[in-house]
Amino acid sequence: MQNKLKTKTLPGLIELFRISNQTDGKSPKTTEWYDETLKSFLAYLGKEKLGFDLSTFNIEAVRTYIHYLRSRNKFSKPAKTEKPSQLSPKTIQCHVRTLKAFASWLYRDGYTTENLLRNLKIPHAPQKMMEPLTENEIKKTLSCKPENS
Repeated sequence: MQNKLKTKTLPGLIELFRISNQTDGKSPKTTEWYDETLKSFLAYLGKEKLGFDLSTFNIEAVRTYIHYLRSRNKFSKPAKTEKPSQLSPKTIQCHVRTLKAFASWLYRDGYTTENLLRNLKIPHAPQKMMEPLTENEIKKTLSCKPENS
């Protein structure tokens, strides 16, 4: 295994995090989501010229990233028929959960002396309320016969 001192760059640590998630049995879908989210964070750091050293991964950088996500369009190039839309609060919340998971892993595996994002609150995302079926909709549903009858 590589010397931990050689992997103090965020891209190297993110690669080790990916491998750890795979060997820990996380689902491929979870691992893929973590990869995409962390790549987005790296792209933000590059765009802002903040660097990729582990020291740039801190609560202030993540807070400015959250601010950036709130103003960012959902798609970098929306289809001509679509109007630009923002990321949902739930998506932003998922980005923050990924970054917090990464910070926890960094601490557990000894790359940091503390969980760097322990005090970061996960942004609020409103819950969608489901509208109950009306009495007529219930009757209509119950009156339907299965196709194989």
